[in-house]
Amino acid sequence: MTVAAAPGMGTAAPPAGPPDAVEVQSSPGAGYSPGMTPARSPVPDFLRAFRESRPERLEPFLHEEVVFRADGFDPVRGRRAVLAYWRRMFAAHDAIVMSLERHVRDADLVVAAQRQLYLREGRDPLMFDSIAVYELLDERIRAWTDCPRGGPPDGQDAALWRRLRTDRW
Repeated sequence: MTVAAAPGMGTAAPPAGPPDAVEVQSSPGAGYSPGMTPARSPVPDFLRAFRESRPERLEPFLHEEVVFRADGFDPVRGRRAVLAYWRRMFAAHDAIVMSLERHVRDADLVVAAQRQLYLREGRDPLMFDSIAVYELLDERIRAWTDCPRGGPPDGQDAALWRRLRTDRW
């Protein structure tokens, strides 16, 4: 299965706001509020790293004590466990594409509107929008909570995700 990568995430530079302004970055055409400045965070590069389907590409973005939470599932704790989870997800899917629609940063907190696409031969594509909250420590992701709009996946997708979360690493 061949998957074309989503287009790049270019942004226009709005006028600079006050130094303590909340920073916003959005995808082309999504708009932004005057007075906001483009958000500088590791999140856009982190999401681009998913396109390579290699967990080692995610490692530099994750704090040693990272906690990954997704609605409807138990948390995954620690960088080693999070990377093991994504290693299994990459092995179970032909492609995983995370696209950043827009994000807002305030100090060490980043809130992101994302679109996630999971492709697997012989199955319908799974695509959903989510809101993710990233807590940063030293510009690395210390906590990551993903909340799919409309609730967690169900049926076969939920069963697969639950199994991949509980496998030993």
